[in-house]
Amino acid sequence: MIPIQASLGDFAELRKHAPGFIKNISDDLRQLDKLIVKPNAVNGELSEDDIHLFPLLRSLTLVSGIEWPSRVADYRDNMAKQTQVNLLSSIAA
Repeated sequence: MIPIQASLGDFAELRKHAPGFIKNISDDLRQLDKLIVKPNAVNGELSEDDIHLFPLLRSLTLVSGIEWPSRVADYRDNMAKQTQVNLLSSIAA
């Protein structure tokens, strides 16, 4: 077993549940959409929250099929531009 599988579980088994995971993530992003104050700072001004949130959202761009609400997508895209850090959509699976 690959070391990471020891902590996360069998990848083949996890992939069977991917549609449910993706739905849950999409639901969570809809909740987040209501909380975003500005597309360049989640709380209206840059803060530690942005330092934590943007990398999480960026990592989710690896997952195809996620439904991105407009404010979350705008925030994600704007933060990528501000930080000059590319999103991972081009290699999403």
